[in-house]
Amino acid sequence: LSEDYRRAVNGHTPWTCNEHDAEPIFVEDIRLSGESRQLIDTVLGEGIQALAFIPLASSRELIGKFMVYYPAPHRFGDRER
Repeated sequence: LSEDYRRAVNGHTPWTCNEHDAEPIFVEDIRLSGESRQLIDTVLGEGIQALAFIPLASSRELIGKFMVYYPAPHRFGDRER
């Protein structure tokens, strides 16, 4: 990922900082996500069209996230979920 992309999305998260039991979020097509046009353009500009946010937790408290990226729209199947 480019430095420009990392700067643009730094701090962006779909969960609140105090959220417990955060659930994974799967975005099959960023263009249909409802996010701001600026964020959509930033993600598309990096060559990403689908992504997943996987919460990383310790004792049910959110401590980070693991990201999965796809260069085209992607349907996340049951096995991936």
